[in-house]
Amino acid sequence: MGTAVSRTSIGRDVKTFVEWMRYCAAYAHYEDGATLYDQAGFTVDQLQRVVIDEKEEETAYDAARGFADICKRRLKKTDPEEDAGAEDEEGEE
Repeated sequence: MGTAVSRTSIGRDVKTFVEWMRYCAAYAHYEDGATLYDQAGFTVDQLQRVVIDEKEEETAYDAARGFADICKRRLKKTDPEEDAGAEDEEGEE
């Protein structure tokens, strides 16, 4: 019985984690989303066991990884250090 409770608890926690990842990606909380994904502490196995969309056969791992990729790509686009480097290169031409 203890195992069933822990699996249900983990499943609920994983779904909450994915919802937070979705929120971060959708509402421009990119740094929070990237940090959350990197430090959440879920194993790949735990994330792959929880199905988010049965029709599409999407697991929590698929969804969370996708949202993390969005956050990390958009962080790179808004990185002021990268923008400063691009301006320096343009000024030298």
